[in-house]
Amino acid sequence: MHEMNKTHMIIEIQHNFQHLFHDFPLFEKCVVGKQHKIPFFQGNNSQAKIILKFIHSNICIGPMQIKSLNGFVYFATFIDDYFRFTIVYFLKRKFNVISMF
Repeated sequence: MHEMNKTHMIIEIQHNFQHLFHDFPLFEKCVVGKQHKIPFFQGNNSQAKIILKFIHSNICIGPMQIKSLNGFVYFATFIDDYFRFTIVYFLKRKFNVISMF
């Protein structure tokens, strides 16, 4: 705001917001210190050391209100922890998930 005021970029709102333009010192290091960037984890976050050691699965609570073209109203997902390979199975009944696994 101070810089915009100095370069006369703010003209019309100066009268309405005069209290913003007091000469308070702007400590740049304080502003930069409050900004931080958390890096994304780049490595393999897997707990499994071999393929198919851990399989994460989920089944939708369903049934879906609208059936698919083939009459499916549920779905189940299976995710391999090591490779993150994901497969989705569509189901007509929840108990069919055992045969899909």
